[in-house]
Amino acid sequence: MGEAVGSGAGHASASDKTGSGMRDADDTSDEMHDASRDAQGPALSPQPGRTSDPEDEDAGSGRRWPWLLGGLAALALGAGTMATLIAAQDAPTSETPPPPLIETARVAAPGRTSLQQTGFLRPMSEVTVSSEINGRIADVADAFRRGNFVSAGEFLLRLETEQLQAAVSEAEAAIARAEAALAEARVERDRQRQLEGKGFASEARLQSAIVDTASAQANLTAARAGLVTARTRLDDAEVRAPFDALVTAATANEGDLAARGQELGRLVAAAAAEVDFGLTPADLRLLGEASRAVGGRVEIRAVSAATNPGETEPLAYGVVTRVGGSIESATRTVPLIVQIERPFEPSVVGGRALFVGELLKLKIPLDLSRRRAVAVPARALKGNDRIWRVETGAQDQSATLRGIDVEVLRRAETSVVVEGSLQPGDLVMVSDLTGAADGIAVRTAGQTEDAE
Repeated sequence: MGEAVGSGAGHASASDKTGSGMRDADDTSDEMHDASRDAQGPALSPQPGRTSDPEDEDAGSGRRWPWLLGGLAALALGAGTMATLIAAQDAPTSETPPPPLIETARVAAPGRTSLQQTGFLRPMSEVTVSSEINGRIADVADAFRRGNFVSAGEFLLRLETEQLQAAVSEAEAAIARAEAALAEARVERDRQRQLEGKGFASEARLQSAIVDTASAQANLTAARAGLVTARTRLDDAEVRAPFDALVTAATANEGDLAARGQELGRLVAAAAAEVDFGLTPADLRLLGEASRAVGGRVEIRAVSAATNPGETEPLAYGVVTRVGGSIESATRTVPLIVQIERPFEPSVVGGRALFVGELLKLKIPLDLSRRRAVAVPARALKGNDRIWRVETGAQDQSATLRGIDVEVLRRAETSVVVEGSLQPGDLVMVSDLTGAADGIAVRTAGQTEDAE
């Protein structure tokens, strides 16, 4: 019994604790509910005849949720409308885009142009000074020195002539003997003819006299030829200048032995010298044909400033005298022959004397007025040698492109000279426009670039 009682007491205590815990939880729930009502504001007093119900209060709180959902929906609708408007503004319109804007240039007259080339100065005539016979040099003229000028026929050198003069004297004596023999033979022939006519001499003796006369005549002719030879050899002992010349080499000295044909010096003609001007294919396109240059004046300048410091004016002027008969195999150019008068005399050329073999710069001015040539900026020349002319309307500012095929006559760094259906003053496109074609509309910039 005692244990039973104890057990029951134990159960009661546990039940009490459980009930107490439940009440504590209910009290806590009531406090939270009261706090929620305080946060929502003072409670409305119940209407007459109606008692306040906690469930009605919960229902009032639920009615506020639709308003919140409606506000969110309105915000979403406004955001969608704004996005639609922005997208509509960014969307491409159906309007035609404006024509492309291009830069233009003004076509100009080609102005002064020229052909330029370099060439080596060479003499028109050059001879080697030598002796026609063997002998010892007896005398050399003071003028026969390198760099001197000599006149036509002027004495240069002489070989020893004693033996040559003796040969002339012997030849003259041989002529005298031959003339005497001929005279004797003629007398004998005439005598035999008279005797044969009278019958005192035979025909054979007459014929022998005639033969002796002919032989004497031949001997006289040979003697006279020997005299010519002797005198020629005597003349050959003296060497003279064949024309007005510049001495470019002289190796003769008194007492030296000179063999026949041995070079004793060199002379070049002083009257004129020549330079070859090689026309390239590009030069021929600009000139048209090589013969058009014949008669043209050529400026002659030094290539290196070291040979002519401070040069401002041409060293000389030449004239194109003819066109070479064949194309130069090494350079594949057509040669023009430029002649320079008296190039080795400073007083004539005005600056300094030119030198044989000197490399010179040649310039031939050209007149392109007879050709349909114009100058345009290099940027205006497009592929396949085409230029786009900008054609504008008479009443408005509209402009279109028109392709013009041209022949390039001269290329420079910033400009080109072309021939075609362009006129000075025309506008041409210098921009790089993709898809350029005849008739497309373009807009032109206000400022244009002129051809230089």
